[in-house]
This record gives sequence, structure tokens and C-alpha cells, in this order.
Amino acid sequence: MNIDAKTRYEQDLRRWRERMEYLGLEIVRVRFAQGIPVTDQPPYPPPDVIADWIGEQDVAVQHVEHERFQTIRRWTIVAAVASVVAAIGALVAAWLVIKEWL
Repeated sequence: MNIDAKTRYEQDLRRWRERMEYLGLEIVRVRFAQGIPVTDQPPYPPPDVIADWIGEQDVAVQHVEHERFQTIRRWTIVAAVASVVAAIGALVAAWLVIKEWL
């Protein structure tokens, strides 16, 4: 592969990736599955470029989902601890009132 061909391929690759980013993961996935070209004009990206991009996007989505799950889990733990502390405080306050009645 000479320098011009390599440069041209890199430009095409950048253009293909920009177009796929513009369309979004689900549209690219559907077009790829149906055999519809992802770009509007030739040269069209080879299937391995599209499959690699879809794989990269899937990994990114999984990472975001994992981070989201971790955030929800942390806040759930914080809420549970705060609830236990509030319940203990309520029991202490109630005990002081009930102790006066007895």
C-alpha cells in the first residue's frame, strides 16, 4: 500500500466513522444487517470496518450502563444507611417519650 493509497484509506475511514457517528448505533446496525450502505456515496465502508465500529460502540454502551448501575447502587446503599440512621433516631426519640409515660 503506497502513501497515497494509505492516506486515502485513512480519509475514507474518518469519513465513514463520522457518518456512522452521525447516524447512530441502531441505524447503522439495522442498515448493516439489511445490507444497505452506511454512506451515501462510494466508496462504501467494508463490512469489517462497520462490524468493528459496531463492536466499539457496544463496548462503550456497556461501559456507560455499568457506570450507571454502579451510581444507582451507591445511592441505594446511601439511602438504606440513611434510613437505618433515621429509624434508630426515631426509636430513641420514641423511647424517651414512652419512658416518661411509664
